Amino acid sequence: MTVKKANVRRSAARLYPFLTAGIAFIIVKNSESASREALRSLSLCAQTLIPSLFPLTALSELLTLSGALYSVTRILQKPLSRLFGISEQASAPYFLGLIGGYTSSCRSALLLCGNGSISKTDCETVIALSNMPSLAFLCSYIGTGIFKSSTVGWKIWGITVTASVLSGVFNRIFSPKGKASESGRHFQAFSKGSLPLPRATVLAISHSANSMLLICACVVFFSVIIALCEDVLTGLGVSANALKLFSGFFEITRGVNESAALKNESARAVLCSVLSGWSGLCVHFQVISICEGTSLSFKRYFILKALQGALCAALGLLVF
Repeated sequence: MTVKKANVRRSAARLYPFLTAGIAFIIVKNSESASREALRSLSLCAQTLIPSLFPLTALSELLTLSGALYSVTRILQKPLSRLFGISEQASAPYFLGLIGGYTSSCRSALLLCGNGSISKTDCETVIALSNMPSLAFLCSYIGTGIFKSSTVGWKIWGITVTASVLSGVFNRIFSPKGKASESGRHFQAFSKGSLPLPRATVLAISHSANSMLLICACVVFFSVIIALCEDVLTGLGVSANALKLFSGFFEITRGVNESAALKNESARAVLCSVLSGWSGLCVHFQVISICEGTSLSFKRYFILKALQGALCAALGLLVF
């Protein structure tokens, strides 16, 4: 089985140069369209993503680096750890994902795993379960911006959290348990222990700024590629609704924007719920990038994210 996997990886690696060359050719051939989409994406980042994500991302990082995270979430850590089958320390970053959203909990989990506080398996689990849109993004951008109602944003947030909890229960029941001895030694050295507030504040802002730069760059890149692919697919007669799903599969923000074209508000809400649960390959690539240099496996991550997307679809149909 290992030999087969290695052969598959080598075969895939041989295709990368051709895939990259093909993408480059499409961008050069449609340079004007690519430039327009890049400018639109940069405007979206400046007006929506950075204002809604950066403050909470910086605060989430500060909570972790200062050591306040454990104190704030101590009461809820024990029931959550039993529900998910993970350690109490591993459950702490989950609460950052509930509020701060994408990547805010990922770095926190890596910090805890890097200093040996949680196991590798628990780190993989909590990153998958907590990687969801921020409350600000769902209520402000999707709720108020797309639906003109923050209530819809709150409902989608509730659906996303419920799907995450159900996925955590599924993981506890069906997944093999990791070993505590897995923690720490597989990782590069991250921050150990709590830091003085001034230093923790500066580091939190610095790390969050780097994260925002990565997020915005990924959004611009994926949006350009998706827009050009949509032009090709439209010419092939692919339906508009299928294109919306295609966009959201790769990049959630673009998928949410395109859902506004749906006349049926319930259908829009269900689609946004699904996209919130799945999150999009753009976000997944960001998580993988943040975890670079570790030995984390992303098999569990993608299984749980696909499950969350399916659960959000079912819950969205029930709610809306």
